[in-house]
Amino acid sequence: RYPANKFVAGFIGTPQMNFLDGTLKKTGEEVEIELTESGAKLVVPYSYFYKVHPKYLNGDVPILIGFRAEDLSLPVEGEKIVAPLQIRGFFKETLGAETLIHGHIIGEKGFNSDDTLIIMKVQTTDDPIDYKDRFFTASLNLKKIHLFDKDTEESIMPRVPKYNVLGCTVENGVLHFLGQEIALPPALRGGEGADELLIPTDAIMEGGSIAAEVKHTEAIGRSILHEMELGGRILYAITDKEVEQTFKMALDMKRLSLRKNGEEVVTPLPLTVRFEGKFKKGDKVKRKPTEKKNIFVRFVDAVHDLFRARKYEYLLGIEDWNIAAPENVATKLIGLLSARGALASNYFFECSPYDITIGEQGISAQVVQICDYGTEKFAKCQVGEETIYVKVDEPIEGAVKLVLAVDKLSIIQKEKDIRII
Repeated sequence: RYPANKFVAGFIGTPQMNFLDGTLKKTGEEVEIELTESGAKLVVPYSYFYKVHPKYLNGDVPILIGFRAEDLSLPVEGEKIVAPLQIRGFFKETLGAETLIHGHIIGEKGFNSDDTLIIMKVQTTDDPIDYKDRFFTASLNLKKIHLFDKDTEESIMPRVPKYNVLGCTVENGVLHFLGQEIALPPALRGGEGADELLIPTDAIMEGGSIAAEVKHTEAIGRSILHEMELGGRILYAITDKEVEQTFKMALDMKRLSLRKNGEEVVTPLPLTVRFEGKFKKGDKVKRKPTEKKNIFVRFVDAVHDLFRARKYEYLLGIEDWNIAAPENVATKLIGLLSARGALASNYFFECSPYDITIGEQGISAQVVQICDYGTEKFAKCQVGEETIYVKVDEPIEGAVKLVLAVDKLSIIQKEKDIRII
């Protein structure tokens, strides 16, 4: 039902999903679907394409339009058809209770190409028509279509959209969208004159003053996808629990993007901080002296120490800072890569801006700016040639030492790009 790419969509299902080259062009609250090879065009409500990124809606970006055989049907008399397709049939294949109708989509460019071929599945009836050379209208179920990027073949109509993309204006530090007004915090003041707002679906939170009406909810794993209406437009939010019929929403300001004439003028705060480093061997672990008084026992223990495998402390060397590696981290790195391999590898150490504090010892950094998002502040720091962000309670400046929460680190082997922890 929700294929992430064309391969999955085509691999699952019999007969295989129909795929057609096409483009989408949004004009007002309508979208024109053009099927490239046949030249057939459909003008349908934009509401079916809220989840599609705007870059695919300008009529110029080639896409693949997919739909399964059962999602193309013969309309019943009096039925209002939202997406009618004209088809020339050439073969009917009866398979017990189901019938497959093979045909070509008809458009301005003709219908004899293999690229206009489709298959539709209908219930078998006593109708003697064999559909060969018969022209007829079929109804495409827009709720079941799948859209893929022509080049990457990845879905551009995901089950959980990444962003809500909305028109907006920004004047005198105030953001206007869907009838709402929000005073922008200092970190977003560079968006003056912006005309487009991107709100990640997981950047919509409960507890604000913006009231949206929940139209539909869907459980996806442990999360809930909410489809809401605000100002006549559908928005999507992903949360970890159900909400009331009226969703009192707030926006995570650090996650917003603002665009002006297609160019991003305000970017979201990076929520992943990455450092390069090494796994190092430290000092030899000293054995606790025996408490036994017997001189012979002490002598035997001393001899055993000479032949016992040496144990060492291990360190994480991150930039100019060395910190003791937790035992579970050292054990996993050595267990997966061997001691020699673990020590020879280079690593990326990742965490969030919330997993870093300012201390007396740590990674040397220089604070270059404080990014004020209203309810939260982040220090923009320079570490060598890299820029990172750190959550702070109060403005700071100058040279600082960054202390990482070692138990929160993700560790990636750099050479093979393998996430180990």
